[in-house]
Amino acid sequence: QPTSQPTSQPTSQPTPQPTLQPTSVPTPQPTPAICTADTYSGLGCNGIHAGGTYTAVFLPKFWRWSGGSQEDLPKSIWVAGNCYYVEFFDEGETHGYPDNVKLWNPQGCYQLPDDLQEDLGGIYLQPTIHGIG
Repeated sequence: QPTSQPTSQPTSQPTPQPTLQPTSVPTPQPTPAICTADTYSGLGCNGIHAGGTYTAVFLPKFWRWSGGSQEDLPKSIWVAGNCYYVEFFDEGETHGYPDNVKLWNPQGCYQLPDDLQEDLGGIYLQPTIHGIG
């Protein structure tokens, strides 16, 4: 539980979801569990931003598309934040398909396999919720 005043010594456990900037007073609830993915046209998460930034806050969320830059350009995906599980799926498929790329606790850049490069059908993001995942 947050304390009403700063502690004189470090706490035994890190803050589950720290904010980027210090807050003036303790927050009544933990900050949201946020999981984000960005798609790129280059193999090392470089090149052009290829479709968008996808963000799930607290609850799992997925996106599907057919055609356009979201499907036709990505070769790599940058995953950041508090992500418990992330899934990338092929055009024509959806979340849960056995051949999808599935990552647990991902962080950083991931190159899409050949069959998903320039043929990404969607993304599923599940944030880590403190105490779950």
